[in-house]
Amino acid sequence: MPRERTYRTRAIILKHRDQGEADRVITAITPAQGKCTLIAKGVRKPASRKAGHLEPFTHVALLAAKARGWDIITQAESIHSFPGLRADIDRMAFAYYFAELVDAFTQEEDSQPEVYDLLLRALGYLEQGENLEMAARWFELRLLRLSGYQPQLFQCLECGEPLQPVTNYLSLVDKKGELELYHGGLRARYPDGGLIFDQFDYSGYQQILREEVRAWSYLKFPYLLQLGEVQGWYRVGPLARLNTCSLIPTPEAEAARRDFMALTKGRPNNITMCYHWARMIELLHAIEVIRDLLHDADLLENDLMTSGPRREEAVGVLEAPRGTLFHHYRVDASDAVTMCNLIVSTTNNNEPMNQAVTRVARDHFTGKAEITEALLNHIEVAVRAYDPCLSCATHALGRMALSVELVDAGGEVVAHRTRGGP
Repeated sequence: MPRERTYRTRAIILKHRDQGEADRVITAITPAQGKCTLIAKGVRKPASRKAGHLEPFTHVALLAAKARGWDIITQAESIHSFPGLRADIDRMAFAYYFAELVDAFTQEEDSQPEVYDLLLRALGYLEQGENLEMAARWFELRLLRLSGYQPQLFQCLECGEPLQPVTNYLSLVDKKGELELYHGGLRARYPDGGLIFDQFDYSGYQQILREEVRAWSYLKFPYLLQLGEVQGWYRVGPLARLNTCSLIPTPEAEAARRDFMALTKGRPNNITMCYHWARMIELLHAIEVIRDLLHDADLLENDLMTSGPRREEAVGVLEAPRGTLFHHYRVDASDAVTMCNLIVSTTNNNEPMNQAVTRVARDHFTGKAEITEALLNHIEVAVRAYDPCLSCATHALGRMALSVELVDAGGEVVAHRTRGGP
C-alpha cells in the first residue's frame, strides 16, 4: 500500500461536527487549497492534544496526510485563537456569521486566497473593533465582490450609463463661513452645495471620518462616516476651499471668487481642472494677507512664541496648499510619541485621484492595447490637478517616475511603460 503524502498549510477553522465515537470532521479555508474538509481522528478523546487547536475561528498551522476520503489532520498548532472573540457573545455571533458566509460562498478545493485573507482580517477586527455592524457590511460587500456577486454600484442597470460620481467637499472655515487656513471648524458640503456639517470641532475628527484600507494600495481612503464608503469620499484643497467657504476675507480674492462661482451659477464647481483656477485665487488672497501682515504689530514684537498647558494628546488641523492636513499625536510622561495618525492632503484626495485616473482609462484607453505617451500625459494631468508637485507629495528625490501597467483579467502584466524618474 503506498504511503500517504503529507502537506502543511495554514487554515482558518470554519466549523466542525462529530464523527463516530472519537473523531471530528473539520471544515476549514486555506490560502492554496481553498475550502477543504478534513478529519481529525481521536480528537474528542480526553488525551488529545489537537482538540483545542481545531475550534471554530482558530487560525492554525496544520500537517495533513492525503487519503482516499477526507485528508487526515496529523498535527495542529494554533497561530492565533482570537481570544477576544470568545469572551464576548456579540463578537462570537458575528464570527459565526462570517464563517457561515464563507462556507456558503466557496467551493471545495477552489483556491481563493483573497477570501482567506478577508476572513483573517475580519476576525482580527472583530476581536478589537468597535462598530461590529459596519464591519459586517464591509465584510459582506467584499465577499460578494470576491465571489463574483458584487452589486453594480457604478453603472445604471437599465441603460448601462456610468453613474455620476458623488463629490463632497471638506475644509476649514471660520464662524462666519469665511476662508480659514489655520483656525475655525470643519465644514463639508454635498455636490449640490448643501451642508453636511458645519463648524465641527476637528479634535473629534474620528467621529466623522473613517480611513478605508484596500488590499491593492498602501495609501488609505478616507470617507465621511455618515455617508459611507461609496458616497462619502470627498475632495480637499483649493477647489474644495472655494466650494465650502461663503466668503474670502480679502477684497481682490473675494471678487475673483465671485467670478469663479458665477461659472456654475453659485453651485459648487466640480470641474477638476478648475483646481488650478482656484489655486490662483488663493495665491491672490495670500498676497493680500502678506501685505497686511507686514504691518501687524504682533509680528513686529520680540515675543513670537506662545505657550499653554501640557497635553498628552492633541489634534491639529490646518489647510496646506494641497488641502486639509490632520495631525493626531499622543505622548507619554517623557514626551515620547506613543501614537501618531496623519491624514495628509494626498490621502484625503486619494479616492478623487483614483476616480480621475479611472476616467482617463475609460475615455482614452478603452479598446486599445498600447500604452502611449499621450495616455501618460492624460494621467499626469489628472493627478497634477490635485498635486502639482509630485516629488513633494511623495517625498521623492528628483523627478518622480510615472509608471503605468496594463493588467489582463487573469492578473498578468501585458504592457508596461515608464517615464521620468531621478
